[in-house]
Amino acid sequence: MYFPHKRFQLLGSLPFSYHKRIESQQSYAIYGPGDAQIQGSWIAFMTPDSSTSKWKHGLMTGLDLQLPLGNYRQRDPKGTVLPLGFQTGSGSWGAGAHINYTLRYKKFGLNLDSRIRVFAQNESSYRPGWRMSQQLQLFYWKQGNNVQWIPMGGLLLEHYGRDRSFDIPEATTGGTMAKVSLGLDVYLNRWFISGHWQQAVWQ
Repeated sequence: MYFPHKRFQLLGSLPFSYHKRIESQQSYAIYGPGDAQIQGSWIAFMTPDSSTSKWKHGLMTGLDLQLPLGNYRQRDPKGTVLPLGFQTGSGSWGAGAHINYTLRYKKFGLNLDSRIRVFAQNESSYRPGWRMSQQLQLFYWKQGNNVQWIPMGGLLLEHYGRDRSFDIPEATTGGTMAKVSLGLDVYLNRWFISGHWQQAVWQ
């Protein structure tokens, strides 16, 4: 995490994912690094740390870029290439926008996050559909010596446009999915570590 200006935040991340699929006859898992992300956020307003108010809030908005570093051709035990939505990577460059609002009372808070992203065609002539997400999370903020601990839990709603293969829409793609999530964010100076578990509850 880097602040080239007091109102501008630059964040780079490389996720590591573990995906498990359970079917009637078998179950299997894949794992590995995902697509890298570079995110730039403009801080529209933020209650300063020096404020004595018990209530604090902030609003950020910005743009992000996805770099196709994750594997998107992993296969199941029978050798069949797994669906793109199950892969750890996409094979595609992506660009998006986001807006994030945080409200905190003392050490407890609420976070609202909304994002949209579009993708370029990958080397297999496959183009993932646009993706939009809205997330609501409750969190607890714990400040230590040069470190912040933020456990959280909430609900994530994701919308997917149809993928296109050789510019032809894929009939079995697209739709909406709801997930519950639990996570922990750890901030150590300019370093940021985040771990999250998600489970689909509706699709």
